[in-house]
Amino acid sequence: MTTGVVWFRSDLRLGDNPAWDAATSRHDTVVPLFILDPRLWTVVGEQRRAQLGAHLGALDRMLQARGGRLRVEAGPPSEVVLAVAEEVGAEAVHVNGDVTPYAIARDDEVGAAVQGRLVRHDGRYVHAPGAITTADGRPYVVFTPSLSPPVGVDALAGMARRR
Repeated sequence: MTTGVVWFRSDLRLGDNPAWDAATSRHDTVVPLFILDPRLWTVVGEQRRAQLGAHLGALDRMLQARGGRLRVEAGPPSEVVLAVAEEVGAEAVHVNGDVTPYAIARDDEVGAAVQGRLVRHDGRYVHAPGAITTADGRPYVVFTPSLSPPVGVDALAGMARRR
């Protein structure tokens, strides 16, 4: 019998979720996990916390309908993920990849803590970072249409000034 963990972050859904799909198809038991990261939790306002609570509640209800529950823990992600993975005997921890500098560093730290058991899935973007390149293999650096205003913008600005 195999066990996997799905570490939910900003992708609080079961449908169209590659990490969830992979974990539920590869493991007999899946532990859904959300971590209240103190580096993020302490800097958000009450409205954002309330919204997160509502979304976590909705995810937990979806999991309950399938016979499970969302596990919510607080603390540094590298410590929490390791502790949960060790406690449940997880063979893998599944996540949907993220591309922000903080997320990349956090995920690298978690991956080191769980000694290679972190499995990243392409779930938060249409194409993986670096997958789309110019003809000579370099990444695009400027979205060309942004170099000049769209047709008609000057005319609209002139109309706004006349009023």
